[in-house]
Amino acid sequence: MITDQEYSIRILISIKNDVKISGIGETEYGTGELNLEDVLSALKRNKQGGIDKPKLRELLTKLVERGLLEIIEGKKQAKPQSKGSYKITAEGITALQNYHDSWS
Repeated sequence: MITDQEYSIRILISIKNDVKISGIGETEYGTGELNLEDVLSALKRNKQGGIDKPKLRELLTKLVERGLLEIIEGKKQAKPQSKGSYKITAEGITALQNYHDSWS
């Protein structure tokens, strides 16, 4: 079973690597932002393990609260899944580096 910490690292890596595949198969690199659907697709595409949307929302919220991600606001909607895009912060990059260094 994958822990929340492992999923959080995988989410940060997915957002940092930032590759989007559109519905028609076009690839977009390096925008620096991924929305919930993009993160979910990236996790599946990179075989990072399945995760359901409510759990992903919970982890994204925790990463924002810890200052590892920031929300780039999208259209204002009442739905929690429509918050916008997520971008990794300098603290998030440092956390990934520290994680990487701990395995070296």
